[in-house]
Amino acid sequence: MAATSTLVRYQDPLDVRERGAVAGFLAGYAGNTRVSYTTDLRPFAAWCADNRLRLLEVRRAHLEIFAPTMEQDGRMRSTVA
Repeated sequence: MAATSTLVRYQDPLDVRERGAVAGFLAGYAGNTRVSYTTDLRPFAAWCADNRLRLLEVRRAHLEIFAPTMEQDGRMRSTVA
């Protein structure tokens, strides 16, 4: 029986400028801090894409709208803050 595989194309919600900004931000951290920020940024970037919001156009109001999403996903209040 021959093995088969399926190629799944990953749709990156970030454009080149946004990816560069995120990479630059994460470059300032190492270890668990970088892992934590990366873990938090992924769902936020996806949320921005779902809401047709460019990552570099985010304002405080957007963060306040997103915060309950993190709480619903079980993130600690200190992380959300």
